Amino acid sequence: MKKYLTLLLGALFLTACSEQSLTESPAVDTTDTTEDAAESTSDILRTDRSVKLFVSSPKVTSIDIYADEDCSEPIATNVAIADSQTVVTFTVASNVEEVYVQYPTSGGFDRTPVDTRMEHWHWMKTKSGNYAWMQHYTCGKKVNDPKCYFSFTIEKPTTPPSCYSGQCCCGPDCTCSGHSGGESGGDSGETGDVVTGITLPEDVVEGYTTEHAYTSYHSTGVVFFDSGWPNTNTLEATSDLNDLVLDYDLESNVLDASREDFAANDWREGLKVVIHVRAIGNTNVSEAGLKLEGLSASDFVKTSEVALTLGNYDPIPANSLEASLETDGDCPVIRIKNLQWLLSQEAKDAGINLNSDEVTLYNTERRSKAEWLESGRDLMNHGTSLFTVTVRLKGTLRSTMTDSELSAAQVEAYTKAAMTTTDQNFFLVTTDGKEIHLAGYSPLQTYTSAYTATAASGSVTMASATTYRAAAGQVWGVKVPVLTKHIYEGESFSATFPQWAEWLSSDGATYNGTWYLPENSDEDNWVKWW
Repeated sequence: MKKYLTLLLGALFLTACSEQSLTESPAVDTTDTTEDAAESTSDILRTDRSVKLFVSSPKVTSIDIYADEDCSEPIATNVAIADSQTVVTFTVASNVEEVYVQYPTSGGFDRTPVDTRMEHWHWMKTKSGNYAWMQHYTCGKKVNDPKCYFSFTIEKPTTPPSCYSGQCCCGPDCTCSGHSGGESGGDSGETGDVVTGITLPEDVVEGYTTEHAYTSYHSTGVVFFDSGWPNTNTLEATSDLNDLVLDYDLESNVLDASREDFAANDWREGLKVVIHVRAIGNTNVSEAGLKLEGLSASDFVKTSEVALTLGNYDPIPANSLEASLETDGDCPVIRIKNLQWLLSQEAKDAGINLNSDEVTLYNTERRSKAEWLESGRDLMNHGTSLFTVTVRLKGTLRSTMTDSELSAAQVEAYTKAAMTTTDQNFFLVTTDGKEIHLAGYSPLQTYTSAYTATAASGSVTMASATTYRAAAGQVWGVKVPVLTKHIYEGESFSATFPQWAEWLSSDGATYNGTWYLPENSDEDNWVKWW
């Protein structure tokens, strides 16, 4: 069982030491016998956001980034900072309002909070006559409140970009009077991305810590699916989005190539994917999967290992679930098969599904809400470990490469596989062969034709420009970047998370929305064991 977390999704730079190696196994079969999959023409709905932190420093040094003031939730540690400006990119859950940057000084470690609520950045004219990036907080305060703005100069062009007459803040760096005056340009960067900055003090200590062998890149979260596509309305009170619930963690380890022992240790590099099968709330769920979009199996996956266990180590019962690593096009696909076994009498006999004989679901049932509120008793298997799929992928040993660009490309590929959350294409397969993905994601190439036909045959009218999304806005799957708990059978997902429908109606543009957090939901509907 995994502890419920409320803060971070992951970071672009997170230093850690890993002693676990990848055992040698046959390379992934990368033979492509399928047609190209259809591309989605709409943005993917997101509950996380990317942060670009510009760090200006008078010396070469290093920083740590934490999600809390006590520095107990690391986002990025031992990040090398140049003696000019360094860009550190990481991903946070949308509820993270500020991070803490810690750095060494002559008097010890200091840390400074940095706000991460900003979504838009504009060109603004400063009092000195230069044009700087002015960034706008999404804090809901008045436009002329200087606390809602933060500015710093990234570059000083002789002429600004195409400008328009608009509002600007009344902070100390603005040339404005009242609500207007000055000039501002159009939005820059992707919607939902945050761009912010910090300048380290003059007494920052020079140096970069190299005691840690690895930088680790992480992302984690939970995926909820409804298996009724395209014939159910997932915004109605009958939808609980617990037909399939997975939680996951992706970790990519990259060795510091400047270390003297690079050749002796680069075999430890690779990508580790851990998926827990948390709940099955419908008898028609057959398979679950994750396609790693953007990772070329033929170029960067030379060895692989797939393990299926109960918890971290215990063997699974015979003839139960199966796990495999396949490819779709040239992308690795992790598949978990035979999920309907969890609802079988054999699973009950093995102590895996502890529900009563008349109940055929896995980790979603309680006798009644009233009884549960009074006694806390339900039908969960909270004394039993979850089925855990662990997949390890490894590329070419970089110490054997002569092409430095190829080496850099492999590092980038594995980094993005863990950190580019929009490239994590989760899906469900029903017992009658329907393949269901999150909104905006393409079906596997083998299902492209069937997707078109099935989408057109359903009772719910599908959006013309977005895969797996209805014209009225509902979706059949959602991914959140924290370990949010799923809900009991028969409860309403939209009633449990009242801001869910609003987030959907905004096309996921409400990046600062926190609909999935405890304070914004009905916790009485939650399964308590995660």
